[in-house]
Amino acid sequence: MSFCSKCGTQVSDTSSFCEKCGSPVNTISSDSSMPVTVEANKAEISKKSRLVTFLLGFLIGSFGSHNFYLGRIKRALIQLSMTIGGFILYIAGFFTLVFALENQVFYNQIPIPQIICVLLGVLLIISCSIWTFVEWILALCGVLKDKNGLPVKKWTD
Repeated sequence: MSFCSKCGTQVSDTSSFCEKCGSPVNTISSDSSMPVTVEANKAEISKKSRLVTFLLGFLIGSFGSHNFYLGRIKRALIQLSMTIGGFILYIAGFFTLVFALENQVFYNQIPIPQIICVLLGVLLIISCSIWTFVEWILALCGVLKDKNGLPVKKWTD
């Protein structure tokens, strides 16, 4: 039997990943004369849960929820602003476009400002969704980092 060099958990010799922290196993043999320093290695992994980060990113990630959880407030506020701003632009442009078309305000002219407003709203929503999807994949892989720059690797607290 061996021990994980990251968290100190006992790992079978055939295992390539630690069952507790999910990191690749760089094992330290149990018969080694070198003691396992678990406390020094625990600082390298975030205390935040990868499962919570993954679920928040999957369910309401476009609103920056997973970044709020990880303490990355600036990123979370940017994602929240992009999503809300995109919805406001899209809805405002769409309803003014419909109103103008119903009331025949344009008289054979193309409603350029309304179309730009709708397209800009869609662009903001799609770009924030792609950004959230990438962070969701990073959370799934255990590469996403918290506010201190530590990777979120543990599935549970």
